[in-house]
This record gives sequence, C-alpha cells and structure tokens, in this order.
Amino acid sequence: MGAINSGGLPPVIFVRGNDSVQGMVETNQRAYPTFFSQVAVPEKIFDPKYKLGFGTTEIGLQGLVPVEIRLPNTEKTTGSGQ
Repeated sequence: MGAINSGGLPPVIFVRGNDSVQGMVETNQRAYPTFFSQVAVPEKIFDPKYKLGFGTTEIGLQGLVPVEIRLPNTEKTTGSGQ
C-alpha cells in the first residue's frame, strides 16, 4: 500500500476489466487498525473558539459573578457557559 489512507474512496476511481465499483468500495472500507500507529496524533487538540478562555468571573458581594465576554465572530456569551 502506498500512501496512508484513513478510509473511504479516493475522489476519482478507474474501473477496469472485471472490477466493479462495489468491489472498489469494499476494498477501501476494510479495517486498517495500524493507521493510528503510522500517523502523529497530538496529545491534546484545542478548539480555536476557546483560544481566549472559557470566560471571566469576578468576585462580588453576591459571590462569583460571570462577566459577559464577546468571542470573535460569535454571539455574546457569559462566562458561565450559557
């Protein structure tokens, strides 16, 4: 096998002779358990929408008070995750 394939058909397939499209699908759907031992999977994957953190909380007279934050390209949210 040449390149590492995570599954699924390539964008273009050529069917020749006695080959069939179904045969190509079945060939490409076989389990490939060694895939993850051949690729680098990072220990942690960070969601870019949380690059500014999950929010801010202030300590006030009524305890912890979530402060409203505005994330880039999103609606206004509160630090409490609501």
